[in-house]
Amino acid sequence: MTITKYTSPVSNIFSKIFKHNHDYDSSNMAPFKIMDNVLYLDICLPISIYLDLKKYYNPDLICIYVDNENTHCSECKSKPQYSWNGKVKIKINKLSGVYAKQYICPDCGATHVAKSEHVAKYHCYEVNITHSFALMEGIEHNSLRAIGELMKLLENTHPSHQTVKNHIREYAKKLKEEMNNLQFSGDYGYDEQHVHINGKKYYILAIIDVTSKLLIAFDVVDKLSKLNIENFIDQATMNQPRNSLTTDNKKVYRGICERLGFQHNLCLFHYLKNLNETVDKLVKNKELKYKDACLINDHGTEIQDMLQSKNYERAKKRLKQILNEIDKFHPQLQKFLNNLEPVFYEVMGHLQNEKLASTNNAMENFFGANIPKRMKRLYKSVEGLKDYLTIKTYIWNKKIIDKTNKAGKILMNILNYNKICSKIIK
Repeated sequence: MTITKYTSPVSNIFSKIFKHNHDYDSSNMAPFKIMDNVLYLDICLPISIYLDLKKYYNPDLICIYVDNENTHCSECKSKPQYSWNGKVKIKINKLSGVYAKQYICPDCGATHVAKSEHVAKYHCYEVNITHSFALMEGIEHNSLRAIGELMKLLENTHPSHQTVKNHIREYAKKLKEEMNNLQFSGDYGYDEQHVHINGKKYYILAIIDVTSKLLIAFDVVDKLSKLNIENFIDQATMNQPRNSLTTDNKKVYRGICERLGFQHNLCLFHYLKNLNETVDKLVKNKELKYKDACLINDHGTEIQDMLQSKNYERAKKRLKQILNEIDKFHPQLQKFLNNLEPVFYEVMGHLQNEKLASTNNAMENFFGANIPKRMKRLYKSVEGLKDYLTIKTYIWNKKIIDKTNKAGKILMNILNYNKICSKIIK
């Protein structure tokens, strides 16, 4: 006796049908059926079912989409039942052997084609595939051709690089429109990051809400001018409250804040970083005596402790004491202190006003996570970089919003639980 072995399918076809068809109401009509070499597939089901059946059941199978729900003409008042009027060839994921039933009304002559619900109007790829283009671009940068190759492996379809580009751009545009409805606290952080596109230097301007950590907007410019920065911040915060803007210690930001109505706030982290770099540079000087190096290091630690104070009045008092003995400090540290004195409140104001951010770390974290050094030379066009940043911004903001909503639900559950317990005790 000969035993024939069959390879079991990798994917469960019936689980796919259930997933897309659990609310199916078709007047006792099956969501799909096979007659000879023809698979009749309802428009609510994805084309992947056809691919699995063709691969594991019948390689000569063809697919015809049918509409089991819209069986009567909606144009006529009497709503007569449609009659079958042949089949038309349709394009789904560049597959061959896919058709759709065409129906005709016997009264008015109106025609209706059973088009898959998984394919958007004027598109030939299913929605889950076109969204995959953007996810592959947003999760980790891949070239357009690489995305096409990945789709060939994962979905048995091979879109051109131009098709991938068009769908990513369309998806990015929709995401950008969704983000326009967000509301912000009025306290922001601004920073920029440089990149190279085709050998030319560009700058990513970005602004973030320091309270919620939501990224508000970004732009890519070829020149880091005062006008470009001011126009960007103005447009990004238009119709939003303007309380404070946290930046690094470039002098250009102060005038911009005054003109746009922000309270200027300086990033403490940048001042500590500059202090450490200054001290390290001085101490590493080989010609410097050990005793002098120790003194510079002690003075640097003294300034650092003052900047890391937890009380504003105490920090101000310590600064005054240091300035009274400024002649004892190295000229480079004297220069640092003289520059710090006039902007002391802008650096340490967060100790008096809780809404002010002590650092611009939220903005730095966004750049660090999404524009690492290895990606600064990968892009070949400004539009491609903008599309990537739009998708990254959406993913970044969605994580924060979902986390906030989850925390809110947990808090409400705790409050409701305490309320119920209180009633039981009473």
